[in-house]
Amino acid sequence: MTTVRDFYDFIDSMAPFSAEEPGDNNGILVGDPATRVSRAAVVLDITPEAIAQAKTINAELIVSHHPVLFKPQKNFTAGNIAYELAVAGIAAICAARLRRRGSQRCAGRLAEPDKNRAVSDFGI
Repeated sequence: MTTVRDFYDFIDSMAPFSAEEPGDNNGILVGDPATRVSRAAVVLDITPEAIAQAKTINAELIVSHHPVLFKPQKNFTAGNIAYELAVAGIAAICAARLRRRGSQRCAGRLAEPDKNRAVSDFGI
């Protein structure tokens, strides 16, 4: 079964997280790397609407371009995006530098629209 960590490794193989720019906040920002993933959502920004849609399709993971955590957080309460993800049991991988690094191949492959596509179809 595919895990959050498998998605992380897949993205890392095409656009290494180790090459992030100073100040970037990329990687697994919410959730357990060992969580099994049968459905994932790919978004630009993790918004309340994105979380609602992920819940609708029973996604265990959201992969986003923009980081869900960027500045230090003083609290995690209802309404905070990271809190809402955690409560919903949805992990978040953020990879803002993919586009800046020119790795459209990874982003395009993850974002190909097909509601019936299984996680295993991505080769992860």
